[in-house]
Amino acid sequence: MDGIDLIPDAIERARENAEELGLDIRYETMDVCELPPQGEPYDLIVDSYCTQGIVMDQDRDRMFRAIKCRLAKRGYLLLSCCVLEESRLDRGVTITDSATGRIYVQFDTSDLFDLETETCYNRWRPREGLLDAVPEDYDGTVRINGEWYIHRRRYRTPANLRKELERHGFEVLEQSGEVMENAVCVHE
Repeated sequence: MDGIDLIPDAIERARENAEELGLDIRYETMDVCELPPQGEPYDLIVDSYCTQGIVMDQDRDRMFRAIKCRLAKRGYLLLSCCVLEESRLDRGVTITDSATGRIYVQFDTSDLFDLETETCYNRWRPREGLLDAVPEDYDGTVRINGEWYIHRRRYRTPANLRKELERHGFEVLEQSGEVMENAVCVHE
């Protein structure tokens, strides 16, 4: 059994938990988008709330290709992720970008949401240790009426999540949930 996560602290905690429980699990810090296509196929791949954090189309395509390559022909993908909660949108507060004409809706109290791409954006703020970083250095930043924003999450509607899975060659056997979507998939 293998486990991967992009965050080293998460891997360390998982290793500690597995050791306490006497489980034999190989853990590795890795980006799921970089999962090598070669290797033993998995009968079950579990995505536990990773998908909504992968925002860019090219990264999502790489992630689904990597999963599909490593999923056994009769294997299952169990996907759990957050989906769009309509209650988090304030459709009465919109911002139209003067340069592109794109309309953003207020999300929660300080974020913006692009209904077309189902992407949530935060105002750009340099992070600790990266104070000299500029927004142009990061994929997924957008300038809206002169102010920089960076993507935070991709909250698909359940219907669009299903379409995306099917477009990547998965057959959705079961899909349920309102806020946290669960999908059980196999190869088409």
